[in-house]
Amino acid sequence: AMALKDHPISLLGPTELQPALTRFKNQVNENSGRFARIGIVPEMNHNEIVAWGGVSDDADPAREDQATLFLTWDGMQKRVSKRIDWMIEHTPTDYAWRIHGEGTSLLEVLLHHCIVMDWLTIALALIHGKDPSAIRPIQALKAYLADDASV
Repeated sequence: AMALKDHPISLLGPTELQPALTRFKNQVNENSGRFARIGIVPEMNHNEIVAWGGVSDDADPAREDQATLFLTWDGMQKRVSKRIDWMIEHTPTDYAWRIHGEGTSLLEVLLHHCIVMDWLTIALALIHGKDPSAIRPIQALKAYLADDASV
């Protein structure tokens, strides 16, 4: 969590882990009060890969500042696994990690990733001095919508 403190957060993984990636992004937003974005492999390899660079000068200048987490698991398709391996090898940042899901089924792996990510986002919140359970903007929006509903 300390390494994520001062960097934009990118979450990348295969299609079948998209629910865990989305939950992780949402937990980073809610628990830590930070923005995060997700990329789904192989789709992001058709366009977003240019911004990542690693083999050319066409990349986004901010790519080196990204904290990138690659979510993986044993059940990935071989070509998707190779794509992620290639990206890890060519990711031009010192802040990149692979988090490999544990479990014998996709459901177990999704749950494992969600639990690990919840703990990570809570730690990130505490590092930033934020109460991870504070949701004032959500409460304010609900109150605003409730007032509108009574009109």
